[in-house]
Amino acid sequence: MRVIMNLLRAILAMKVSVVIPARNESAMIDACIAALQKQTLRPYEIIIVDNNSTDDTARRALKYEGVRVIKEKQMGISLARNAGFNAATGDIIARCDVDSHVNVDWIAEISRFFEEHTDIAAITGPATFYDVPLWLRRPVNWVFLDMFYMITRRSTGGETLFGSNCALRKEVWQKIRNEVCTDDTNMHEDIDLGQHVQRFGRIKFDNAMRVGISARPLTHPMGMVKRWQKGLNNFRRHRNFISV
Repeated sequence: MRVIMNLLRAILAMKVSVVIPARNESAMIDACIAALQKQTLRPYEIIIVDNNSTDDTARRALKYEGVRVIKEKQMGISLARNAGFNAATGDIIARCDVDSHVNVDWIAEISRFFEEHTDIAAITGPATFYDVPLWLRRPVNWVFLDMFYMITRRSTGGETLFGSNCALRKEVWQKIRNEVCTDDTNMHEDIDLGQHVQRFGRIKFDNAMRVGISARPLTHPMGMVKRWQKGLNNFRRHRNFISV
């Protein structure tokens, strides 16, 4: 009976496409795909967007069943993300990074949430740095993750999207695909995507949609400063989107 119920659940569930931009991620691509293939509800498709890798990222990804690799020759995380979103054929487009460690029920939670909340345009969830020493994890999470959510909520009057852990309806993406900003030099791509999504529906924070992420960006302090500067540029450019 359990097997039959699981089969019916899989048939009736919303189709979730997973998009993962990647550049020179040979060392992490296997673990990322393996985690997605161990989901209690398998993703409808996994799309790896190869953004001009010079290593064997694409070749390693193609070893796995259910994985599609597409290429985006123009450099930039926004352009790679957009190429993957445009290629996705599922009802829902989920997004994570190669270094994201998704929970085993990540896809099932995304599917369930959208089925139960038909008025929601997109969702995002919490993340935790898995490669920071335990004694440092809580303060580092607070400074670099919790503050991100707090500041963007207060600045936009709602939730934004966190690229390592988010999902949106395909129909919403089709409405904003030609409007999102691709200037990664001056704009924060996650905040920008969230600001455009908010024009067509609410973004909800789902605490059950958890992932672990790498603290690799923290090894470049000026890089983190640049990210905050990009976020400020988003708010300046899209003041008319703010709903407070």
